[in-house]
Amino acid sequence: MLASNYPQSLGLAAQQYSAQVQNQIYAMGYQNAQRQRLARIAYEERVRPMRLARAEAKRAARAERIARLVEKRERESGGDTVDRYSLVSSVTN
Repeated sequence: MLASNYPQSLGLAAQQYSAQVQNQIYAMGYQNAQRQRLARIAYEERVRPMRLARAEAKRAARAERIARLVEKRERESGGDTVDRYSLVSSVTN
């Protein structure tokens, strides 16, 4: 008698079919997850320059606001503030 790949019973055939369908579902889910992950990575790469530019613009605007505030305070106090502002570094041993 020749051995065949056909199952000996209808119940076994149903189990094999069910397992095959389940494996296909898992494979499709994995592929979808991979596609979504790669799409997200591509999106992040596309928007990174815009995000960096926006962050730099915010930083520059903040620096400008601080400079105007310091300038305003200097004008209000009489102008000569070189002696009032100094950089202090404290080193502890």
